Amino acid sequence: MHSVGASRIGGIGSGCAIVIAVLFLAPAASAATEIGSSCQANGLSSSPGSRFVVQTARAGVPVATSAPGVVTRWVVISGGQEVVTEKLKVLKLVSSGFEAVGESAVETVNPNQTNEFATRISVPAGARFGAFGIKGVPYCFNPSGSESDVITTAAEDIPVNSIKPAGTEQKKLQLALTVTVEPDADGDGFGDETQDGCPTNPMVQGACPAISPPPTPGGGGSTGGSGGAAVLSLSLKAKLEGNVVAVQVTGSDRATASVSDLFRGRSVTGPKSASVGPGLPGRVYLPLSKSLKEKLAALPRRRHLYLVIEAKGQSAAGASAATSTELALPGRKKATKHRRAGSGK
Repeated sequence: MHSVGASRIGGIGSGCAIVIAVLFLAPAASAATEIGSSCQANGLSSSPGSRFVVQTARAGVPVATSAPGVVTRWVVISGGQEVVTEKLKVLKLVSSGFEAVGESAVETVNPNQTNEFATRISVPAGARFGAFGIKGVPYCFNPSGSESDVITTAAEDIPVNSIKPAGTEQKKLQLALTVTVEPDADGDGFGDETQDGCPTNPMVQGACPAISPPPTPGGGGSTGGSGGAAVLSLSLKAKLEGNVVAVQVTGSDRATASVSDLFRGRSVTGPKSASVGPGLPGRVYLPLSKSLKEKLAALPRRRHLYLVIEAKGQSAAGASAATSTELALPGRKKATKHRRAGSGK
């Protein structure tokens, strides 16, 4: 029964409509996967009670992702409905309904054409895809279609990081929405086929850097010399801000730096990581431990304890480096005021 409260082409329905359409992802493979329905829309949701739509079943089609990936493109093939705005949403099924875990920017869907939009949204395993539209979302109704094409409708959108229950079931309906999901082998949030030029290195999205072989004995080369190997140098600054040590790390190349604080050879609160690069200093904040604060509280102000700050890093090209500095922590015990003899005070 076609009862989503939406208009068919030729008569746009009134009212505000928001639709979330769940599509389907085939099992993850080494290539991008096209998921959803490429049908040309012949309807537009318009009922306030149909603002949220989930495709809960499709004949012979899986309804959830089997592995994590990245959405890089989504397509709506529209019919003769009016111009609408729409955004893609990523949903996850939970016991109490659906949780929205991501969304794209709002895009304009023009009538009677293929509307294609680039995006970049990381999706977890078990994700489902949807759409949100102010005036409605184009969909396809087939009166002789499969009873297994089932959607569930509700009145409201689901904001990202929110959970809402599903609503009323409708049959023989598909959302006019196709999503492209690419693998993300290195987990950097970029699709491996069209967005990531180096899918084996999460630090690099352009072409993978060429790593020179180590110099042969007697060859005169080193990581910092003329042998052609990758080079990285790090520098750091540290200062005490209240009960926190603020550390700034800079690098000669893009790298991930691990920053640690040591007191008498023992770690205090680190290590913590920061991304660095030329002109892009990394910052970490290392709070003083309770034990160290107690030692400073018992130490006169004219005396100091010394904290060693270390930074170790590895660049995207495979070069490594390390550096350290010593930070003086002043005591916090106030000097005792002595009474002068004979003062009577």
